Parts: sequence; C-alpha cells; structure tokens
Amino acid sequence: MAESMLKNMRAVRPGGNLREDVLPPLGRPKTEIARLLGLSRQALFNILNKYHPITPAMALRLAKRGGRLKGGLTRSGPTT
Repeated sequence: MAESMLKNMRAVRPGGNLREDVLPPLGRPKTEIARLLGLSRQALFNILNKYHPITPAMALRLAKRGGRLKGGLTRSGPTT
C-alpha cells in the first residue's frame, strides 16, 4: 500500500533547502553524505542543485538516514 501511495505522489525539488539549511551545520563533506545515503556524489549534487527532484522514495531515505547524519556518523554501512 505504501508503495502505491509513493507512486502517486508528485516529486518536489527542495534540494536548495538541503544545500543551504540542512547540510552546512553537519560539517561533513558531501561525498561522505552521499555515501551514507547510498547515492553517488553526482546524484547528490544533482539533487542539491535542483537538477533532479527529491522523489517520495528519496524523501523516505533521507528521513531514515537523517538522525544518523546528525548523530555524528559513527556507524558504517546502511542502517536498518
């Protein structure tokens, strides 16, 4: 059911907000953030510069990893 809801949602492009408000306080390189999100550096760049939208699936990925990004990046590998 959740997957069907995600397919019907429209993608948004708040990459600028991530670039300007969310990532700078983390003080982490974008390459490291991309790796933790399971993205290539280029894919993250495209989102941050609003070339690609943040899809509902990507929003879920960001939400799942958000606490980990803020929490000091102490563990390696994907979270469950």
